[in-house]
Amino acid sequence: FQSTNPKHNGLRKIHPDGTGESTILPGSAALAELSPDGAHVSYIVEWGVDRIYLRVAGIDGAPTSFEVDLGAWAGGNAGAVSRGRSRWLPDGRTIVYVGWDADGSYGLFAQEFAPDRDTSATRRRIAGFDPELATESFGISPDGRHVTIAGWEQLFSLMVADALEGVAPA
Repeated sequence: FQSTNPKHNGLRKIHPDGTGESTILPGSAALAELSPDGAHVSYIVEWGVDRIYLRVAGIDGAPTSFEVDLGAWAGGNAGAVSRGRSRWLPDGRTIVYVGWDADGSYGLFAQEFAPDRDTSATRRRIAGFDPELATESFGISPDGRHVTIAGWEQLFSLMVADALEGVAPA
């Protein structure tokens, strides 16, 4: 789980019975997702003012070579709030995550995971990327064959109201 308690800031783990609480990664890490075998955790971190990275560490906190530079925040687009949210495919060898493409559309990418090598060449688009609907969150079926996407649509409206009681006309 993610803790923002100044005394225990970072990603923490705890046994289901409430014992054994300890820090996996200190600092500002968020949106953690445990691998199917429980050996690794994917998470996002911010560096500097506006850069976001998706990374993976061992459950003991040991870093791996997996890193995705998710770039800068997208000009206040609320869809950026979950950029980097990740899910593991059931086999534990692929990570799916929310990212944005060159056109600025949010969708899902998949990338192979190997703790000891760069797998960036395996990165591929898999779903979403609708310029009118930012991918915000998603779920993967237990067999890894289906994905459900939650999208965020920003709407702006202008309304005019006439003859309001207690309000003098202009």
